[in-house]
Amino acid sequence: MDTPLADGSHWQVAMPDGRFGVTVAEPLATSALIGHWQVIIDPLAEDDEVVLRQHQAYLNWRKGIFSLWGGRLATVEQAFLVDLSPSLLSQAQKGLSVGSLVTQSENKAIRVDMASGDAIVVTGQWVIDESLPGTQWSAATVLRTPEGVVALTYRNVPDESPIWGNLISWNVGSAAFSGVWLYQDELLAWDISARSQTKSVQSFVGYRVLGDDEGRWSVGLQQSASESVTGFSEVYWLPAGQSWQWSSGFQIKF
Repeated sequence: MDTPLADGSHWQVAMPDGRFGVTVAEPLATSALIGHWQVIIDPLAEDDEVVLRQHQAYLNWRKGIFSLWGGRLATVEQAFLVDLSPSLLSQAQKGLSVGSLVTQSENKAIRVDMASGDAIVVTGQWVIDESLPGTQWSAATVLRTPEGVVALTYRNVPDESPIWGNLISWNVGSAAFSGVWLYQDELLAWDISARSQTKSVQSFVGYRVLGDDEGRWSVGLQQSASESVTGFSEVYWLPAGQSWQWSSGFQIKF
C-alpha cells in the first residue's frame, strides 16, 4: 500500500520477508530425518491481494557430521551470505545490495554438508534439471567463532565466469563490523555496516553499493523486546537523489 501525500512524500504499509513454514522431525536409530515447507507471504504484492510464494520445501537427513538435503533449497548465497548478514529489518533481503542479486532458492536441488558442530560447515549443492544449460552447481564454506563469521561461496555459471561471494563479520567488545560482496569479473555489489550492542538495543550505520549506482546509507535502532519480538526504527537514503525513507515496526519470530 503506497499512498502519495500532498507534499510529494509517500507512506507505505509493508511486510517484507514475511515467512510461514512447518517443520517435522523424525528421530531414527542413529540419525534424524527432517521435513520442511515454507512460503513467503507478500500481502500487498498484486492489487492489494495476499500472494504466497513457495520458498523452500525439502527433506533433510542428518547423521554425525554429514547432512543430505533434497528439494527446493535456499541457494548457497542466500544461506551463507544474506541470512548470516546483520542488516535492515524493514526491507526485503535485509536491504542488502548483494541480496538484490541473489536468487533465494532453487528447485530440484541436492545439497551435501559436512559440519563440525556449528563452527565449520563445508557444503556442495547441485541442481538436477535437464532443462537448464550445463551443470548447475555451487559450493560454500563458513567458519563461526565468538570473534565473528567468515563465509565464502562459489557458483559455477555455464559458459561464463564463476560468481564468488564473501562475508566477513568481526566482533570487538560491544561493537561489530561486517562486510559482504559478490564478484563476477568485477565487483557486482557490496555492503558494509558497523553496529553497537547493549543488552537489548542495537544501533547501526550501513553503506551499500550496487554496481555503478550511487551508494545508499542507512542508520537505525533495533530493540529486542523478547526472544521472539524485535522493534526497529530505520532510515535509509540515496545521497545523490536526496531521497530518504523512514521505517518503524517490529519483527516477530515463532
